[in-house]
Amino acid sequence: MSDQVNWFVIPSDNSVTSILSNNEPSYDLFNETVFQRLVYGEREYGINLVWEDPEPATPSIRFLAASGAPSAILYGERVAINVRGGGYLRYGEREYGINLKWSDEPVYEWRLLGNPSLVNTPVDIANPVGLYNTVANDYVFYDPRRYGINLKWLRDKGKFNSKPWYESVADALTGILDELGNFVFEIVNRAFGVVDFVLTFFGIMLPKRVRVRIVILRGADGRAIIADGRLPQRDLAAQKQELDDAIAVIKKCFREQLNTRVRAAGGVLVETLPFPAPQAALHVRCGTGAWREDFQEAGKYFRYNAATNRSQALLGYGAPITIFVVDDVEDKVGCSISLLSDYVVVDRVGMQSTKGAPEPRPTTPMHELGHACGLWHSWPALLHTGNLMKSGTPRGIILELYQRAIMRNSRHITFL
Repeated sequence: MSDQVNWFVIPSDNSVTSILSNNEPSYDLFNETVFQRLVYGEREYGINLVWEDPEPATPSIRFLAASGAPSAILYGERVAINVRGGGYLRYGEREYGINLKWSDEPVYEWRLLGNPSLVNTPVDIANPVGLYNTVANDYVFYDPRRYGINLKWLRDKGKFNSKPWYESVADALTGILDELGNFVFEIVNRAFGVVDFVLTFFGIMLPKRVRVRIVILRGADGRAIIADGRLPQRDLAAQKQELDDAIAVIKKCFREQLNTRVRAAGGVLVETLPFPAPQAALHVRCGTGAWREDFQEAGKYFRYNAATNRSQALLGYGAPITIFVVDDVEDKVGCSISLLSDYVVVDRVGMQSTKGAPEPRPTTPMHELGHACGLWHSWPALLHTGNLMKSGTPRGIILELYQRAIMRNSRHITFL
């Protein structure tokens, strides 16, 4: 399929063979490159359009012919395209994303094109079409881009995919300074907390608190990675329960093993970001790969959306820990770069309960919080199925005495 002609118009009525001009959304625009339909959805950059799986759903698109006749639309005929929830699509320059904007009134600047020999004949929905804009004098087609939905004008193919070199340098420098600051803050705070560290070895654990926030990302289609509001009620309830189970494990482990109360960072315990996340943040790596990504777009995105507080900015004391729920952690289900950052990542699988585990609930989020507070895959933990820091599942939430001392000595777990 060519870039010029790579759209299918899918009717809600399977018996329909042509596109009718009407006042109700009766079609979907399906792109054969990405195998998804185009729908309205809020996003941070560019026009509010997102991709969505072509599952049975309410039709999103309607077409109006400039002639006003409620008849079959012809190849090459001027039409207006309306997207449910957004408005009529029109050409318009903007700072980010493809130059498209919304209009409240019909704008007849589009043509559905195919084989030139078919001009002035009814559009056949069995064949792909090209979306041609008469103002831009170009076709809209699918192509990845850095900002906005992955749509471009055909003349811009291959452009706008990468950021300027100086932005990459700035991201790297920001990451380096952030990691260096976290490392210094950790050393200073652990030095000041040495008394509590020693007392823990004698079984004396005074009450402390830790600030946590779970941040759920959205995929390119605008759907939340977990507990998306558009899910069927049964699936939504099941995924909300998974979130509740993960939170219950976190609270239980901190309470029973560390005498620490979990507080919602900034008063928000669970947050779903309103816009689709960049691909770099949705699919992340672990180990040295995660460390490198902290200097790149993913790290920048996580730092920007992580929970913060005033004391953290000054001394790092009481810095919140943010758990980002991403689409996939390569070869893992969760990851942390330990003391160097204030965030961890857990993917969709990591948010699910592990069958046969000593703690039959999602333990990966709490496991990654352990890493963020200075714990590692220690030798005793490898032998103890019930230990929180066991590498791989099943695992429990038990901590050895020395593990409790190390975690409680973290700058994230404080008296204030």
